[in-house]
Amino acid sequence: MLKFKYCYNKCVKRFFGYNKYDSATEVFVELKLPTANTVLHNYRFLFKACWKNHSNSIVSLIRDVYRPLPLS
Repeated sequence: MLKFKYCYNKCVKRFFGYNKYDSATEVFVELKLPTANTVLHNYRFLFKACWKNHSNSIVSLIRDVYRPLPLS
């Protein structure tokens, strides 16, 4: 995940013409773009929602096999 975050920051800076040493926080605030952490959080949230409600039999089988055991 650290490599993804590094690459995400580097690509955004390069794409929008910012200097290598500019603050990533300032760049994202100025451009009103989500940070790498926000992108990852949203992806995980959407993935969990889709995983939970998926109707495909293979996905359902895998979900049921890897479902954590309830705590007693």
